[in-house]
Amino acid sequence: MSKQHLFDRSEPEFLRIEGGVVTEHVHGVDDLKPRHDRQQGHGVEQEQPSPSQVAIICIQCGAGVIAGQHDNGYHCYACGGDYHLRNCPQCTRLVHIHGSLYGRKVQCLTCRRTSSWRRWERNSVRAGAVASQIALPQAEVADPDRRILGGVTIAAAGVPPLAPGIGCKLEFAARHILVYSLMTTGSYEVVQTVQYESVDFVQISGSGATTITTDAGLIGGGFGVKGAVEGILAASVINALTRRTTTTIEAIVYLKAGPSEVLLNTSTFTPAVLQVMLAPSFTRIEQARTGNNPASSFGGSP
Repeated sequence: MSKQHLFDRSEPEFLRIEGGVVTEHVHGVDDLKPRHDRQQGHGVEQEQPSPSQVAIICIQCGAGVIAGQHDNGYHCYACGGDYHLRNCPQCTRLVHIHGSLYGRKVQCLTCRRTSSWRRWERNSVRAGAVASQIALPQAEVADPDRRILGGVTIAAAGVPPLAPGIGCKLEFAARHILVYSLMTTGSYEVVQTVQYESVDFVQISGSGATTITTDAGLIGGGFGVKGAVEGILAASVINALTRRTTTTIEAIVYLKAGPSEVLLNTSTFTPAVLQVMLAPSFTRIEQARTGNNPASSFGGSP
């Protein structure tokens, strides 16, 4: 099997289940014990992988994570996520399953089939196997300050073929920003590399988290007092049974670098959380614009 780049057709799937229903993509883990590796990025210090460890990439935020070669899960210090590493029992696709889904039935978003947790458990994947498929040096993969944001393009200029409605990902790497576009082939490809010193600004806005509760909307009624009471009770029961609460997240990321501009709608983190999550990226931009060397430990060649 050939090694993957950060994004290609075999990019891991992820999902969130609420009340047994898949509501949106997420990511996932197995060994949920807190790891004690020290991280060096935004406020934490991370060591390079030892011979018994490997570096992999958090599917939720893109940060480098250190895990034991034989671990079948990981904890990300950057976003706080715990994930199980599994192959789909049906289509064998690698899936990062969020720790909150432990023990539950999970649907693979590739083959659309649902499997019991017992079947997922029999298809665990070791972190070493995941690391072997990443086509980057381990020292670069281990970068705890890398961030990857995915979403849908709202508007774009100077970054063809990005256009409204096209999938887009921004990778805030050690020395530059990689702009990915979803191609007609179904894979993501780098369409532009933005050097940090050329960034004019990165702005974050959006409505944040919005919670909506819906039900059947029935109003009870009937003839006479008894009929009205019975109708109201029946309507209340039906409304309670059909009531569903969903939370959606809207965060807008506006990247401008000279003639290149991207307006991205992402639903992974709220604007407030995203502002903190991208703090290492803001630091790298500032360092590059002031002539300092950003991320000397993880940058590769300038």
